[in-house]
Amino acid sequence: KPTTEQKPENIILHCGTNSLHKKVVPETVAKDLIELANTIKEDSGSNVIISGLVPRRGPLNEKVKKVDNFYRS
Repeated sequence: KPTTEQKPENIILHCGTNSLHKKVVPETVAKDLIELANTIKEDSGSNVIISGLVPRRGPLNEKVKKVDNFYRS
């Protein structure tokens, strides 16, 4: 909250892939990211930019792509 209290013009939300390790479906992760971004925007009035998730190796990367594609559309 210290950052949102300063009400910066822009906030970049850079997220990892920990939730995807816990067998959470990619759509749920994407919806949670969007909800977090909306909450930050409402609290601070800042523009919120969601960066793409960090690419991973192996099957986890397919989940990463699904999350990224979900909130980009």
